[in-house]
Amino acid sequence: MLRPHADEAALSTLLAIGRTDRWTLDSALQLDFDAGHPQGMVLLDGIWWITSVDLRSLTGWLLAADAGGGLVAAWPSGDGDRFHPGGTDVGADGSLWLAAAEYRPASTTDVYQQVPGAAAAHRFRHPDHLGAIAPAGDGSLVAWTWGSRELLRLTPHGAVLDRRTNPSHYVDHQDLHVLSTGHAVCTGVGRALERGGRKLGGIGVLRLEDLTWVAELPFPGYSPATGQVGTYNPMHLDVTDGRLRLHLLPDQDRAAIFTWSTPVLP
Repeated sequence: MLRPHADEAALSTLLAIGRTDRWTLDSALQLDFDAGHPQGMVLLDGIWWITSVDLRSLTGWLLAADAGGGLVAAWPSGDGDRFHPGGTDVGADGSLWLAAAEYRPASTTDVYQQVPGAAAAHRFRHPDHLGAIAPAGDGSLVAWTWGSRELLRLTPHGAVLDRRTNPSHYVDHQDLHVLSTGHAVCTGVGRALERGGRKLGGIGVLRLEDLTWVAELPFPGYSPATGQVGTYNPMHLDVTDGRLRLHLLPDQDRAAIFTWSTPVLP
């Protein structure tokens, strides 16, 4: 969770920067455990909470990693056919919302609320694949379907408050970070735009009130370990020492959390 002044700085920067602004790779935190296929990520009180899928056993997990990259704990995510957790964020009450979906489009999703360190509580089943879900800050939830083709706002009990066809085909969004300004910062990858073995990464700023994109911009960073586009899956955002920082976990298995930053703009 960001503080209001940091949220405003993050929003103003993302609305001001473009393709010529530079992102600097600042650091890499090597994870000393098999993180599987990471999907979403949140930093809370010095612990990295990572949603992940083990594609070999078809099981989902919420993993907790400390500041040194060590595995603190792991909790199963989902059950049976609905095992695939997606993008996530933490609410003002400190709880995560997790969407454990079938691993195919046009399917079903079990939605859970979980206080980090405690067992997940089932909240509702949604009749479609949800690729991400997070508290919107006004008591509702923001979510999207497979490939972010539809954008939704839901009640905590699963009723649909708003549903919009995503007008943008720039990237398929994977993870999100909700700001107190009424916006969500979303990251993803343009699969159809791959050239020379490299995909195009992108950042979008979604206004939650009406599920409208107010900014979209490319992200130029790639994993120095594999060449994978930086915004491939998990993302966490913060503002530190006058810089907007994106923490990204694009690779699988024994991967690293890479941090890129750019100066905060007015």
